[in-house]
Amino acid sequence: MILALFQILLDINLYNTLTGLILVYVATHIAMTVYILEDSLRRSAGLVRCARMDGYSDFRDLLAGDDAHRRAAIFTTVTLNFHRAVERVLFAVVLLTDDDKRTLRLA
Repeated sequence: MILALFQILLDINLYNTLTGLILVYVATHIAMTVYILEDSLRRSAGLVRCARMDGYSDFRDLLAGDDAHRRAAIFTTVTLNFHRAVERVLFAVVLLTDDDKRTLRLA
């Protein structure tokens, strides 16, 4: 995977730039983020229907209905993405060669 990303960044002239590194991080993390949050929202759809049957409005449901479930999904997403970003020091090592562009972890 790293060789393909390296070649793509060379082709679009983003090799050895912070913009290229940010795009790589976003591209590798977006799939898991969408999967976790989409699953969380799909599971909470039943709770939203139950809240509407109890007379909750859309706004009240947003504030109180399923807040704990949403917070758990967001916390899980942030934690897993942070863990993956820490493990991905290899991206910064391979894709940034100038010392002045190195990230803090590599300085």
